[in-house]
Amino acid sequence: MNIWQGFWSWYERTYTVNISIALGLFLLQIVHLVWLTGEVVWGKVHDHSLFEFVGIWQSLIVLVDYTEIPALLSVSLVYVNELRKHVE
Repeated sequence: MNIWQGFWSWYERTYTVNISIALGLFLLQIVHLVWLTGEVVWGKVHDHSLFEFVGIWQSLIVLVDYTEIPALLSVSLVYVNELRKHVE
């Protein structure tokens, strides 16, 4: 068995966990988009933000911001897995 077969075997066995992680990471991006729209974009367009995160909230939004790449990768794996199953 090659490395890819082993990976996809593991992915299928732990599909519920993997899809749950992907969903959680993807839903966190809603928080990120609200922040991006209300603080960054609105601030650039109107010269003042709708809100501003400071202190611990700023640190938390930075952490949420860094989940964007894992969210994209995990959701992409869901799609690639479905495509792979239809090609085989």
